[in-house]
Amino acid sequence: MDQAPADQQPLLRRLTDWAEQLDAAGMVVLKTYRGKNAITTLLPRLPTEDAGLATIYQEPKAAYLQLWPSVFARRAPKSLAAVEAALGEPVRNGAKIRHVTNDLLHVLTSAYREATQAGTAPT
Repeated sequence: MDQAPADQQPLLRRLTDWAEQLDAAGMVVLKTYRGKNAITTLLPRLPTEDAGLATIYQEPKAAYLQLWPSVFARRAPKSLAAVEAALGEPVRNGAKIRHVTNDLLHVLTSAYREATQAGTAPT
């Protein structure tokens, strides 16, 4: 995180703190991956599968969040409308979300709660 550009560090810190809170509550298992081109991902995965609703990215010049609609459809369908309302647009594969509001983090937390309570196996 300290290697991220100074203007990206506040967003990255908020996203990391949020993911760590989910982990502490038992809603996710955190994994990290450092890939090519110095891109690091923080993966808040559901405890019962190797997938998550969101991924946090740190690139050399940017930090952002991506959401995964297929995981929402499978594990947190009731939360999707609230997430899209907080985003102001539909959840789309590959969309880079650089403006992350407290409201969005709140509804994402609720979505992870729904996904965790949905059962121990995907349907």
